Amino acid sequence: MKATLQKKQFFAADENKMYLCKVNKKTGETHCTLVAWFTASVVEVIVEEDGSETYRVAGRGERGGPFACEIAAQRFNNNFRVGVIVGAAAGPLDPIAAGMKSRILPAIRELTRWDDLPRTTRKEGYETNKTRRSGTRDTFTGKYWQ
Repeated sequence: MKATLQKKQFFAADENKMYLCKVNKKTGETHCTLVAWFTASVVEVIVEEDGSETYRVAGRGERGGPFACEIAAQRFNNNFRVGVIVGAAAGPLDPIAAGMKSRILPAIRELTRWDDLPRTTRKEGYETNKTRRSGTRDTFTGKYWQ
């Protein structure tokens, strides 16, 4: 399991799951609770011609495989909205654990390497689907893509 800095509470990820870990002050033991059956992080910042930014979030589910979605930067501060979008992109085979939807955004923020993100400029007229899942039917158009 790959963990971030040791704090009182932190997020960790193994190959296909994200966890919320808490350190017991008295014993020093770490207890990890499952957040989601997938891992996700921001992999790219897309800058539109008008200057607005979009984050490309990609991850891998335990049973459903790789997925990706795009979230506008001004909407990236809403726990519920990010949880819904990323949960929909991950699909029904890799759900968010019960009561953990509000933990998805902090987990993604903590597990992302913000210093290494590539920045891409998107030209006008470029069409994109907001939610994509590799090798399956596209959520919005109904077409298959790889």
